[in-house]
Amino acid sequence: DSFEFFSKNQGHASALTKALRQMVGNAPNMKDLFQILSDNNYDSGYEGLSEALVVASAFKSHSSQFAELRLRPEGQGFDTHSNHEKVHLNAQSKSFEMVKDILDLFKKISYGDNGESLFDRTTFMITSEFSRTAALNNAKGKDHNPMTNSALFIGNGIKGNQVIGASRLVTRAKSRMGQSYQIGMPYDYSSGEVITSRVSGSEFITPKNILRTLCEAIKVDPSKVTGVDSSTSVLRKLLS
Repeated sequence: DSFEFFSKNQGHASALTKALRQMVGNAPNMKDLFQILSDNNYDSGYEGLSEALVVASAFKSHSSQFAELRLRPEGQGFDTHSNHEKVHLNAQSKSFEMVKDILDLFKKISYGDNGESLFDRTTFMITSEFSRTAALNNAKGKDHNPMTNSALFIGNGIKGNQVIGASRLVTRAKSRMGQSYQIGMPYDYSSGEVITSRVSGSEFITPKNILRTLCEAIKVDPSKVTGVDSSTSVLRKLLS
């Protein structure tokens, strides 16, 4: 109510005034969002699940279409340059339990009038900054491996239960870096197959290909995404 009074009494078109008017105009959706949060005991559970509930509520109330959640498992975490064994596995296990809880939350929230859940209408992409080197270092840890990584896609628009692309191991004996690492392998975007020998015209799967594929899955104009355009190859095999 205070925002509405303030915005109606502003004669200029400043960015603040525009933002306040948008908030006032979106008030019905915001009320729905707060009601959803209240109905689902927003304050219960760990921080990641509470944040996911905010996202789910925003989606259901049409207050937002996109969101990013950062999962932070308790403990040492993933940056295991030393003492890698068991610590990293424990962090991964906790993270995927958090992912499961978030997906279960979305499955519990109804969406629309056709008996669908919010999960049925949402596309999820799960990834990290980079992977880690293949072998333990002298401190019994694993270092950063920027040569390859993985992304997990789940939900609306995705054809699941498959692995797309591959990587290969470069042993310490063959590495110019002095340590072993995994590196991505070329990919044939026409056939959807990994390329195992040197051929002309082969491409790698890069972050921009992942983003371009995500744009296709959620029907977003790729020109609105920095670093991606309509000419970027799409992982068609991933799309349902």
